[in-house]
Amino acid sequence: MVKTVLAETTFVDTPSEDLKRIRERFLRALIGGDRTRCAGLVREFQEISPSPVALYEHLFKAALYEVGTLWEKNLISVATEHLSTALVEALMNEQYDRLVPDQRNGRTLVAAAVEDEKHQVGIKMVADVFAMHGWDSRFLGAGIPTGELLRYAETVQPELIALSLSVYFHIPKLEDMLRRITATFPRVPVVVGGQAFLHGGHEVLARYPDITYLPDLSAVELFIVSAGREE
Repeated sequence: MVKTVLAETTFVDTPSEDLKRIRERFLRALIGGDRTRCAGLVREFQEISPSPVALYEHLFKAALYEVGTLWEKNLISVATEHLSTALVEALMNEQYDRLVPDQRNGRTLVAAAVEDEKHQVGIKMVADVFAMHGWDSRFLGAGIPTGELLRYAETVQPELIALSLSVYFHIPKLEDMLRRITATFPRVPVVVGGQAFLHGGHEVLARYPDITYLPDLSAVELFIVSAGREE
């Protein structure tokens, strides 16, 4: 059975009606390409919920999931989907310096999307949440070959490796990466998540005892806090 971290029910997991309405307006502004309006709605969201994980989970991530659904239904163009993704990533970058402390805890994370994946915002969110908790997050983005990831990890010797899978049909590529990572770094735990697991794939993770599945950013934060207690 795959190890799964499930966060307790908190306000982070259940956004209020006010936050949901902000998210709806944010989605419209995002699709419209209105960065100024999006930035203003980010501030409105933060006035109600100062939690950075709530911002990432219930505004940025939720809106992008809606954008993806609209694209799958041919209700928006590829260009609009790409613009929406780029806008969210820009808004995340604006938040980074304010949310991430200067002090580090001495732990290093290497984070990347699964090889051949083109979506990197999800794993960037994960890397940012680790950075918010003092980790040295090394975000490698999307499209990095597995061999290059392994060579980079050899140089930094991370305490943890995080992978994100957005497209279910890339499950075989994920399994190849897990096999090579666990063979090269048998003592380094690996966490995995991403939208693809809404469609299955947990049986692949279950084959690897040191793999932990993190279904959302609340689970990511719980994992980080639990790891800190084990120090």
